[in-house]
Amino acid sequence: MAALIKGTVAQLTTESINLEWSAPQFWKGNEIKHSSIYSIDVSLDSTRYHFSIPYQGCEPYLVNGQSYFVEKGDYFMFNPQQSVRAEGQFAEAVKGYCILLTEATVQSVAQSLQESLATALEDPFHLSWQQQAFMVKTYSFKENAFGQYLKQIQQMLLSDTEQLIDWDTFYYELAQAFLQTHRQIAREIAAIPAIQAATREEAYRRITLAHAYIQDNYTQSFSLDQLSKVALLSKFHLIRLYRAVYQQTPYQTVLQLRMARAKQLLLTNYSATEVAYMLSFSDRRAFSKAFKKWVGMTPSVFAAKR
Repeated sequence: MAALIKGTVAQLTTESINLEWSAPQFWKGNEIKHSSIYSIDVSLDSTRYHFSIPYQGCEPYLVNGQSYFVEKGDYFMFNPQQSVRAEGQFAEAVKGYCILLTEATVQSVAQSLQESLATALEDPFHLSWQQQAFMVKTYSFKENAFGQYLKQIQQMLLSDTEQLIDWDTFYYELAQAFLQTHRQIAREIAAIPAIQAATREEAYRRITLAHAYIQDNYTQSFSLDQLSKVALLSKFHLIRLYRAVYQQTPYQTVLQLRMARAKQLLLTNYSATEVAYMLSFSDRRAFSKAFKKWVGMTPSVFAAKR
C-alpha cells in the first residue's frame, strides 16, 4: 500500500528540515520529530521504540490490527518490530511530537543500571524482546512517572525560549525514565490475578481508566457505582483489581489526593471550612477528622506552619 500524507514532519535534533512523507523514511539513531498532519495513511517506522505526545487534535494508530487514539494530555508507545500504521483525515491539523529511541540506547541504559538486558526488559508474560515487551496502550500523563516526564519534555519543546540541550544525556535519561516506569507497569500487570496475558492486559486497561477518573475528579463527590461504570467492572472486581495494582482501594487514592491538595490549600491561607467545601467533604468536621487521621495533626495546627 502506498504511503500518503498531507502535512509536514520536522526533524528537531539535527537540521530543521521539513520532511514530506511521500515514501517511508528510516532514520538512524534517536530523534524527535514534530508533525502537523491533515491526513495520513502510512506504515510507521517500527525499528525503534516510538513515543507520541500530541498537543492538538487526536492521533489514530493501528498496532497489530488494534486501534488506539491519543489526545492532548496522553502519550502512546509501541515496541520495535510491531506492525504499525497511522490512518486518518482531519478537519484541523493534528500536531504533536514523536520521540524515537533505539534498542541500542535502551540496552546501554539497562547495562548502566547494572542489569542485564534480559533483566531490564523483564516481561511477566514471557514474550520475546520484540513481542510487546512493554504494554501498548494510550497512557495519561497523570498515570505514571514517565508520563509526567514526557509532559515536561512537551512543555520544553513548546516553549519559545532558546535552550541548549545535551542530546546524548537527554536520550539516555529518557530511556532510564522509560525503563523504570514501564518495568513497574509490567509488575503491576503481573499482580492481576488472571492466568491469560490478554485478560491481565484488559483488566489493567480498565483499572487505569478508573485511576485516571479519580485523578481528574477527586475534588468532586462520586460513588463506587460511577467508578465501576467508568471501568466497566463490577464493584467487587474493581476494588479487588485496583488494590492488586495500586496496593490501596479507590477511596484511599481519593483521600491521598485530597489530603495532598488540602496541604497546599491550607498553606495558602484557605480556611479549613473553605478547604472542606473545595474538596467535597460533607462539612469541616468530616474534613478535620480525615485530615488528622491521614496527616497526624489538625488542619489548624498544620496551617500554623505557614
